[in-house]
Amino acid sequence: MSETIETPAVPAWALQRQETANEPVSSTAATKPMKRVGVQLKRVKDLNAEDLVDVTCRIIEFHPHLPIAAVSGNDQTIRLFHVDGEDNKLFQPPIFIEDYPIRCIKFFQKGRRLLIGGPKPYYYEYSLETNKVTRRAGIKTGTGRDTRALADHGHFIILNGNGSEREVRVAFHGGDSQVHIVNYKSNAVVKSLRVSFPVSDMETVPNYPGIITLAGEGGKVALVDIMSGRSRVQFSDSGNIGRAIVKWSIDGGWLAVGAQDGVVNIYRAADVLDKLKAKSRPSDSVKPTRSISRSLVDEITGLAWGLVAGKNLLALHSKTRGGMRVFDVKRNSVVPNWPAGGNTNPCAVMRWSQHSPESVFLAAGMAKGSALLWKVSV
Repeated sequence: MSETIETPAVPAWALQRQETANEPVSSTAATKPMKRVGVQLKRVKDLNAEDLVDVTCRIIEFHPHLPIAAVSGNDQTIRLFHVDGEDNKLFQPPIFIEDYPIRCIKFFQKGRRLLIGGPKPYYYEYSLETNKVTRRAGIKTGTGRDTRALADHGHFIILNGNGSEREVRVAFHGGDSQVHIVNYKSNAVVKSLRVSFPVSDMETVPNYPGIITLAGEGGKVALVDIMSGRSRVQFSDSGNIGRAIVKWSIDGGWLAVGAQDGVVNIYRAADVLDKLKAKSRPSDSVKPTRSISRSLVDEITGLAWGLVAGKNLLALHSKTRGGMRVFDVKRNSVVPNWPAGGNTNPCAVMRWSQHSPESVFLAAGMAKGSALLWKVSV
């Protein structure tokens, strides 16, 4: 049976599509030997200044269409903020889920729902329309065998998230080299994928709904056909012998792969996706177009793509204090003198807003519970 938790209603204004006009931003001075970059980031009021996360802010997810952000950390609580860069109001009481450490939050079904995952044999769903939190049982196989212990409900991605309940699929990390593809409505495993390496990250592929990207130990990256379970493309990230993380750009033109030694390689999507048409699976044959060499020194722990006025920007961070950078792919350069001053605590997560191409924000969740916010322009 499902368990439903009543929460206060979300105000109607919060569910209306909004756009914010561009605000003037301060210029960023160039310092040698870096090139000057036309990207400008203006620090604005912290995203969660009205209600900080206890300890570390680990999760920030922006609504795909509305100026709303979900923020969470180590306190089993989700806070929803209206993002405008000025007030960033908390527009309803925080959503507390007792005895459930939250590890992952994803908007889906055009932003009407949130899927909430953690290190428990079950997960939750929150509806922005009915304002209810519903507990969902752990995943199960078609034969009825319970696979709850085999799935990490705190590490998932959503496939076909804008489809009907029957069409939505959720990919859960099954531990080691396995990933379970689950029917959202029935909670049943429809396919279990297995690759030749321990999986540390997974990503959807823009414009390829039947393909999932898996990355892991030894710098391995694989594009796997969900229906057949076959790796259509597999290659080793250049120079990466440790754990890899991956992120596709919003426009689908680039693939970034981060490594434990602080290097980020950026691959042209065409160089990777053209391999899908090959008759035999290629191996170790994809070369990066860009490389950000040891820009953070420490292990790359997170990547996030932004698209501002048609410009692809990659935010990357590590556990190092002040370990955040923004990279302009076209100029092949990082934004100089950023972040400037302010909070130098280790960063846990970085995310770009998506609701309006004319009003883009970059948020960073920090170790002391704050979510820093910048207004971005080019």
